[in-house]
Amino acid sequence: MSIKELQKQALQKMKAFYAQVPLDHPEDLTGYIWQIINSANELVKIDDKTAEEYSENWSDDLVGELQRTLVNYQLHNLKKGNPAPVFQMIETALKNIEENGLSLLDIGCTSGYYYEVINHYHLGKFNYTGCDYNESSINLAKQYYPTIDFSVEDITKLSFSDKRFDISFLSGVIEHVPDHVEGLKQLCRVTDKYIVLHRIFLTEEETFCTKGTQYFVPVIRYTHNRSKIFNLLSDHGFNLKWENEGFFDTNCKTYILERK
Repeated sequence: MSIKELQKQALQKMKAFYAQVPLDHPEDLTGYIWQIINSANELVKIDDKTAEEYSENWSDDLVGELQRTLVNYQLHNLKKGNPAPVFQMIETALKNIEENGLSLLDIGCTSGYYYEVINHYHLGKFNYTGCDYNESSINLAKQYYPTIDFSVEDITKLSFSDKRFDISFLSGVIEHVPDHVEGLKQLCRVTDKYIVLHRIFLTEEETFCTKGTQYFVPVIRYTHNRSKIFNLLSDHGFNLKWENEGFFDTNCKTYILERK
C-alpha cells in the first residue's frame, strides 16, 4: 500500500476505534492509538546530505489529521485532570516567565493544540499565534481555533519582523530541521525576550541524525550536541535561563532561554 493509502486506512480505523471505545475508558489508550496511526519505526543513522532529501516530509497533508486523533484524546485527559507528561510540563515551564500579556509564537504548531494546553494552565497569560510549514495542518488549526492567527511559515525563512514576538515556543521541531543553524538564527531574530524549547532531547555526544517514520511518513530526527545548540543560541543573543529536572517522555527536557 502507498503511504497515502496507509494514512487513510489509519484514519478510518481511528474513526471506528472511537466509535467503540469511550474516551473515559479506564485503561490508558495512548499506546493503542499510537499503533494505529503509525508503522514500525525502524531507525537508521544517515548523513546530513541524505537528511536533506527528507526535509519536506513533515508537510505531508495528512500528518496533522493523524496526529490530531491522538491529541484529541490527550486533550480530553488534560481537561479531566490526567495530563500527559508532555502537557504537564507546560504548567511548570511557563511559570518561569513571570510577565503577563506577552506575545507567543508557536513554531511548528501543526493543528494548534498547544493553544489549548497553554491556556489550560495559564489562561489569558499569553497572546498566542501559530505557524507551521504544513499548509494542511494550518488549515486544520484554523478549523479548530478560528479566532486565532495561524500562518504557513518555514522556520528557516520566517517572514516576521525582527523581535516581533516576546516568546517563541517550539515543541519537537528543531530536531527535524536539516538546516538547524539557519532555523535557530531565524528563531532568535524574531524573538524579543524568551525562547522555549519544549520536548527536545540533547546529548553530550556528537550530533547525529536518524531516519525513521512517523504517521507512515519517512522523517529525520537530529539528536543535537547540547553545547553546540546552546552556543549557537548564545551567538544570537540568548542564554539558558531554566531547564526542568530529570526527563519526561523517556529522554526529553524543556528549556527556557532569555535574551541577554
